[in-house]
Amino acid sequence: IGLKIATYTPKNILITGAASFIASYVANRLIQNYLSYKIVGDIASAGLVNYLLVAESIDTIMHFAAQIHRFIHVSTDEVYGETDEDAIVGNHEASQLLPTNPYSQLKLGRLFQFMGDGSNVRSYLHCEDVSETFEVILHKGEVGHVYNVRTKKEMRGIDVAKDICKLFSMDPETNIQTGWIGGILDQLCEKHGIPFKYGRGRLKNRASLMADIQNIKPTHVFNVIARFSVMSKT
Repeated sequence: IGLKIATYTPKNILITGAASFIASYVANRLIQNYLSYKIVGDIASAGLVNYLLVAESIDTIMHFAAQIHRFIHVSTDEVYGETDEDAIVGNHEASQLLPTNPYSQLKLGRLFQFMGDGSNVRSYLHCEDVSETFEVILHKGEVGHVYNVRTKKEMRGIDVAKDICKLFSMDPETNIQTGWIGGILDQLCEKHGIPFKYGRGRLKNRASLMADIQNIKPTHVFNVIARFSVMSKT
């Protein structure tokens, strides 16, 4: 969408955050494919950035980590919020921005942990494919346009976690955990020797919740699925 036929040819590129995961692939790809390009990256000092912009005659900025000359800002699908598994179409460039959770919470704890029940879907791409996309945008992207990088095939987070568990011969029942607050409660219960079990029911399905209660026979129930946590005696 919005790609132009004429090709833009940069000379000196500033890549911020070039030591990060995706940015490192992009930097390596450009270095290998365009020997005439001069690339500077991984910049943390504002003074150094200002110096390099002048000293190295920077004409292109790829921002992975402000806005001067030709500038490519790399964001994340997190800015659109969560996508339900039954959504007909994924997020597009004109979608409303609804960020919902701290990026760093993704790697809390030793288990696979999800914000919610893991049913939200994502597009998963290989890092080489992503870096190739940035290469195309760099040379053919229109100034001021937004480009979403995704595949037509989407998967639920919970299914990705199960596939990873299968690859490493891990039990998904004990290694997959839903809910950030639920994960904290899990750790507290383990720390204090309090026995606990996770329910399998969905909040919108009363019958499945009642089945959980009948099977587990809890003395207390913690609801950490909705916007608030409730503890009630059964």
